[in-house]
Amino acid sequence: MDIVVISQKNAKDRRKTLDERLEYGGITKYTIFDAITSKDVETYDRMWDYENIIYPFGVWKHDPRLKNKRKNTSRIACYLSHSTVINRADPFQKLVIIEDDIYFKKQDIFETTVGFVPEDCFMAFWDCTHIEYLDKNWNTYKTSGWYKIDPTKVRVWCAGCYLINDVATVKSVLKEKKEARVWDKCLIDYFQKNYPCYVWLAPSCLQDRETFESGIK
Repeated sequence: MDIVVISQKNAKDRRKTLDERLEYGGITKYTIFDAITSKDVETYDRMWDYENIIYPFGVWKHDPRLKNKRKNTSRIACYLSHSTVINRADPFQKLVIIEDDIYFKKQDIFETTVGFVPEDCFMAFWDCTHIEYLDKNWNTYKTSGWYKIDPTKVRVWCAGCYLINDVATVKSVLKEKKEARVWDKCLIDYFQKNYPCYVWLAPSCLQDRETFESGIK
């Protein structure tokens, strides 16, 4: 299993406490991917090619979901960071991607739950920063452990800490789907609707938006 943390080079405050925060959750070995930044995105008239994944900047700029230009470029940078990590990963290895503002609410929760991910799982989410409840009668208090996401009831809008069991399929999807999108929308609109995905409940880790300001504004 490969564990990769996405972190901007200048995020010194996040990197300073990263070892401590991840170790608390049960993660001691990982590599860091230097995140693509908004500044990188705005440098180019067209998005560059990351191992044959090409996105014309003009297409992104007219994405109706992203009307704010500053937020738009931040989202593009986030998407490119995640998709580049996936595209460079070993297709035969499980991959865990973590964002550098994550913190675990329970000690060793990752270590003690990763071995019990259901066999049919395509993606598994520990991060519960934002869960949208489409069924207002459903809530986390009725569920514990691995919950198989029913996209008609629950949508998981978070990519702070998640496992990809089938890297090869995700790579294939990223190459085929060239239209403008943002990463969390890709997770919800495609993967959670088409593949068995799970989220660990009750919430086990969150992105610390109070200590670390989000780069997407």
